[in-house]
Amino acid sequence: MKAKSSGEIEIYVDKKLCTGCGICVRVCPERAIAINKGKAEIRKELCKQCLICMEECPFNAIKRR
Repeated sequence: MKAKSSGEIEIYVDKKLCTGCGICVRVCPERAIAINKGKAEIRKELCKQCLICMEECPFNAIKRR
């Protein structure tokens, strides 16, 4: 996995807020999200950081840092 460069954001799932509804899986154009053990999981090697998943999550479970 490549190191995060300066200015690059990291997308992650807050497992406490995620309900596993699958909306993020359906809206991700890169197919970078899967449901694993009832929670969304972002495959960072596929994620292009478009933030569509974050915008569409009804539970605000997808965050960036």
